[in-house]
Order: sequence, then structure tokens, then C-alpha cells
Amino acid sequence: MRKTLLLLLGAALVVVAVGAGLTALQVPVPKEIPGVNFKDPWPNGCVDCHTSTDPKSKLAKITVQLDNWSKNAAPDHVIAAAKAAVTAQGGNATKITGKHPTAGAMYKGKDIPGDPAKKTECFMCHNPANKDIPQLDYMLYLLKYGDFQGGKFVTPATKNEFVTKYGGWCTACHALEVKDGALTGKMLPKKGKEP
Repeated sequence: MRKTLLLLLGAALVVVAVGAGLTALQVPVPKEIPGVNFKDPWPNGCVDCHTSTDPKSKLAKITVQLDNWSKNAAPDHVIAAAKAAVTAQGGNATKITGKHPTAGAMYKGKDIPGDPAKKTECFMCHNPANKDIPQLDYMLYLLKYGDFQGGKFVTPATKNEFVTKYGGWCTACHALEVKDGALTGKMLPKKGKEP
């Protein structure tokens, strides 16, 4: 009985500590987690938020952003995230120019990046074999959970809109498989796990 009480007290203290930490970061303490214990407002992941056709919008469609970045350099915060990702994977960040190659017909009419296991769409280039091209996972992590300050990213984010305005939910982009706790990218084929 004593062990049970101590275990319950310990669990309660962890919950209080996590709640206090989130409150200190000015992040709302979660009561409901989208896609876990209430309806998922983003069943298709990134493309459910990135719907604007305005290339200057932070919520521009992925294809609109890529088309724009093939003609004009990406915003400074995107370039910084790409350079940080390439540096972290041991590549040469000086090769990052901010211009995205014209992707052509590979994504025409689609907003889904493809399958990392088969190296389709985005993963044709953004895969572990290409050290000088940023891996999507780390680059997107910085863009979503970092604050761009003084030309670089700092984490954890306290000012990033994804966190402050949209809640910073992991389940905005990932689906949690309740059976085994695995995360899948919502925009990846359901049978594929994160690379």
C-alpha cells in the first residue's frame, strides 16, 4: 500500500512539474491532445494548415513555396534552418543558397512530399545519403519549435507562432499509433514509420 501511495505521489509530482514547465514557457497546459483524445482537426497534416496561394504567406501551400523559392531566395529563417540541418548532419552548409531547384512535374498537383523509404518526391533529394541537402525532420523541427533570433535558431520556442498561436501540437504533423506508440508522418503512407 505504501509503495502504491508513493508511486501515485511521484506521478502527481511529475504531472505538476510538467504543467509548471509548460506554463513557464507560456504554453497552454494540454487538457486534450488533437488526434489522441479528441477529434483531429488536421487529418492530412501540414497541408491542412498550409493552404494559402500567396507565396509570401507563412501558411502558403508547400508547392507554392517551392515554386517561389525556385525563383526567389527563401526567407532568412528558412535558410538558417536549412543550414543548421546540413551542419548537424555533417554536410557543407555553405552550399545552401536559399534557392530551391525547380521541382518540375514530380509534385504537380500534389501537396504530399512522398515516401522516404522509396525516395519519392521530396525524399529523392532530402534523404540521409545527401549530406549537403537538409533532412526534412530536423529542418522542420527548427522551423516549428525554434525561435529565429540573431540569424540562428534557439530552442525551446517562446515566440514561434506554431507554438504560441497554434499550440505546437506534435499531432499537427504526426499521427500517434495508440496500439504501439509509434509516430507516423501524416503525409507519409500510413504503413510507413518515420525514417
